[in-house]
Amino acid sequence: MLRLYQFECSHFCEKARWILDSKRVAYEKETLLPGFHVPRVRAMTGQQRVPVLDTPDEGRVVGTNAIADYAERIGRGPALLPPDPEARRRALELQDHFEPIGHHARRALFSVLFAEPEYALACMAGTTRGPARTMYGAMFFATRRIISKVYDLSADRVAASTQATIEALDFVAETLDGGDYLVGDTFTIADLSAAALLVPVAIPKDAQIPFPPGRPASLDAFLARFADHAAVAWVDRMFARHRMLDVGRAE
Repeated sequence: MLRLYQFECSHFCEKARWILDSKRVAYEKETLLPGFHVPRVRAMTGQQRVPVLDTPDEGRVVGTNAIADYAERIGRGPALLPPDPEARRRALELQDHFEPIGHHARRALFSVLFAEPEYALACMAGTTRGPARTMYGAMFFATRRIISKVYDLSADRVAASTQATIEALDFVAETLDGGDYLVGDTFTIADLSAAALLVPVAIPKDAQIPFPPGRPASLDAFLARFADHAAVAWVDRMFARHRMLDVGRAE
């Protein structure tokens, strides 16, 4: 059985989960707590980011693009890459294009989320309970400061990331040009990547990420800035149309 080392709250990890579910790849999830994960992941991989997929044949596969490549080769589900070489090239190009957008969208969200420490803790801890949850809560003030420093939530960087995210939404809308999908007329890794990595400004109801109830007004105000954008509606459609059908289908 493959094992996915993940954060519940991460849109990058949601992209990895969606890929594996879509390709009908059976796997177990091992949820780590952001910040607390560093020593373990670094010992396993020599770096500290998740998702990490532990495989029986290729060792530990790090990052969503590498996981997508692995799942496309071994999975039984519908292809996420078009058969036409030019369409395949474009789909992979768009997957790469949205990788940095995921970082920008996260920074924009974190700038608001971390100003609400109790709600931020609930998001980061997810469904973790027991002593681990208690310890994480006790240390979250320090953890929040470290995470804020790692992601550089300075005003200038947040403003630049917010603008980059808006431009990404515009890019999606322009590329779709009234259509359903970014490449051709079928769902591909381009659509999955764009939808998953724009989650922080869309928060679609079908995303498998624990955004707890009782969102603070500041977070609602942040999301309202993007709510009327055509690309946000498209993200919601992609999750409703393709994500929920894939949950629990791994063989």
